[in-house]
Amino acid sequence: MRAYVLVSTKAGQAKKVAQLVAKLPGIKLADCCWGRPDVVVFAEVADAKALDSLVIGGIAKVRGVEATETHLVLAS
Repeated sequence: MRAYVLVSTKAGQAKKVAQLVAKLPGIKLADCCWGRPDVVVFAEVADAKALDSLVIGGIAKVRGVEATETHLVLAS
């Protein structure tokens, strides 16, 4: 299962959040962006349960994260 996770951060925290998120298992890419979202994350995990754990138990708990928005990849 692949997904893009859009991450909004507290002011001035985007670079640090991207660095911390990039270290989480299942994260393939975490890039800072101008505007909203502050960080775009690409994740690849085994199933919905693993994605739930990654987003809610991992990304959302990183210091500086204010909100996440997850978009599942349906086909490429």
